[in-house]
This record gives sequence, structure tokens and C-alpha cells, in this order.
Amino acid sequence: MGPRIGGISLTIKDPRWVGAWWLGFLIAAGAVALAAIPYFFFPKEMPKEKRELQFRRKVLAVTDSPARKGKDSPSKQSPGESTKKQDGLVQIAPNLTVIQFIKVFPRVLLQTLRHPIFLLVVLSQVCLSSMAAGMATFLPKFLERQFSITASYANLLIGCLSFPSVIVGIVVGGVLVKRLHLGPVGCGALCLLGMLLCLFFSLPLFFIGCSSHQIAGITHQTSAHPGLELSPSCMEACSCPLDGFNPVCDPSTRVEYITPCHAGCSSWVVQDALDNSQVFYTNCSCVVEGNPVLAGSCDSTCSHLVVPFLLLVSLGSALACLTHTPSFMLILRGVKKEDKTLAVGIQFMFLRILGKDLAWDHWWW
Repeated sequence: MGPRIGGISLTIKDPRWVGAWWLGFLIAAGAVALAAIPYFFFPKEMPKEKRELQFRRKVLAVTDSPARKGKDSPSKQSPGESTKKQDGLVQIAPNLTVIQFIKVFPRVLLQTLRHPIFLLVVLSQVCLSSMAAGMATFLPKFLERQFSITASYANLLIGCLSFPSVIVGIVVGGVLVKRLHLGPVGCGALCLLGMLLCLFFSLPLFFIGCSSHQIAGITHQTSAHPGLELSPSCMEACSCPLDGFNPVCDPSTRVEYITPCHAGCSSWVVQDALDNSQVFYTNCSCVVEGNPVLAGSCDSTCSHLVVPFLLLVSLGSALACLTHTPSFMLILRGVKKEDKTLAVGIQFMFLRILGKDLAWDHWWW
């Protein structure tokens, strides 16, 4: 049975082909379940952390002993000693009751948010997270429409080029921090260098591509692209559906029509080939000179640029991810030891609220 004039005939290479989209989620869920099994065998408390906590309890007990209190009365304690005692209270936060933690939390939170290095680094990560989320969401569809490739091929290119480059960037960043023994200033310089190089290699992406498809009845007609204006008289006999989408292409003018009905076609012809068959619609009254149209969207004139485009995207991603480890080290070294856990929590809170962190986990972690 051949394709209908107003109907839809899909193949696996058609951009509208959906396929078993749910299969990937089942495979990913199974892999995550297997990877989570070792976590069930972790002890409740790590031995090293348990010994450190016991040591802190002994130190606190010695400093707060009755003999110590008799020697150092509250009137004789200096403000510095009082501050140290409060910091010690924060250091043993796992021992605090809920009421004590609520009393300490606002001070530690305000102190962390007022730290200029921490705040600027987190805000820069938020900006980078927004970029990564946008690319992870729309890059496959952009490649599919811009370079006329299938959705499966677009995702295959991204999986083979972009994601390995992200892993390489994170690993190289960590190696540089370790081998060069970078301090906070060195980590900041490495972050700045990585982002400047990412910007430099990403600029050509604005110039790689070609113009959008010319669609009859939607794109404004110009002298260079005739046949973009549809005449209602040539479609009267077809009664074209308003919600139908079965694109056809005029190879001579590279003008695309929403359906064969909008091209005024009344018949079709199937040409069999070795690898696939092509469907041509003929007797098209709305097409210039009545040329036959080919089923499917018009191919892109710059489909050969998809690999260079992905290579530049992968290089930019690797350079951007080069800043992952040094930026994280800036956060850990910039705040006090007792505030590091809270600082990391605040970091991820900002990333998920402001940076739309749905894609951050895939690109960075």
C-alpha cells in the first residue's frame, strides 16, 4: 500500500520517527540499580571519622571541665577565646541537638554567603550550568534540523564526541591541579584560562551552518526563492488538513511544502532502489513548473559540516570542564574547615535553583 496524498508515510530515517524511546530509560535504570548495590554494604560510620569525632569530644570535655572553668571565669575570657569556643561548637556539628543546630545555622550561613570568593565561584558555575543545560536539551534537535541528520545519528555523534571530551576535561583539570600543586591563585588562573580558551574555540560555531529551510506559505517570498507563496485555488480540490505535517521537497528550487496536499499533488510514484525506496508526488499544481516533489524535508546544503561543528563543541566542552576541579578546590579552600559541608550544600542549591541543574549532573559529574 503506497502513501496517501494527505497521509504520512514514515521510515526509520525520517526525522519524525520516534521508535522505542522508552528503551533507553529501562537500560539506564538497570545500570543505576546495579551500581547502587555496593552502597548497601557501607558501614554506618567510617572508622576514621568515628575516631576523629571521639577525639573532638575529648578535647571539648577537657576545655569545658570544672577545673578549667574555675581558672578561666567568664569575666576573664577574651572575645577571641569566646569566638574559638563557638567555632569548636560548629566543628562538632554532628553532636549538636536540633535546637543547637538551628541557633548556629544562621550565623554559619550568613558567614558563607558573605565570602566573596565562594559567592563569585558559585555564580560562575551557575552560568556554566545554564549553558550546559541548554546544550544538552537542544543540541540534538539543532543538529537534526540544521544539518539534516537523523535523531539517532545526532545523539550518536554527541555520545561519541562530546561526552568523552567532558570526561577528558575533568580528568585533565584534576591532573593539572595535582601535578602543578596549584593554590587558590593558581586554581583561579586555570579557571580563567580554561574559559577564555573555551570562548575562543566556540566563536566559529556562530558561522558554521546554513540558512533555514524555505517553507511555502510560511517563509516570505523573495526573488531568489520563487514559489513560496501558496495560491488557495491550487489547493481547493484537495481540502488540505490544517493540522497535518507530511513535508515534501521540490529538488529544483529547494522549497519545502507542509504536505503533498499543500503542493497541489494528485498522484505519487515509488522508485525502488537497492538500499531504500523514494516516493515522488506528481501533478503538483502549486509547484513551479509542476515539478514532482520528493517525500521528506529538504536536505541541508551544509550537512558535511556536522562533524567539524561537533569537534568544536567537544573541544569547547573539554576546555569548560577543565575548570571543574580547580573551581571546586577554590570553594573547599576558600571557606573554613567546619563550613565546607554547608558550602558544598549551598553550591548545589544555587546550581539546581538558578542553573537548571538537570543537565549539570551529566556534563560535570
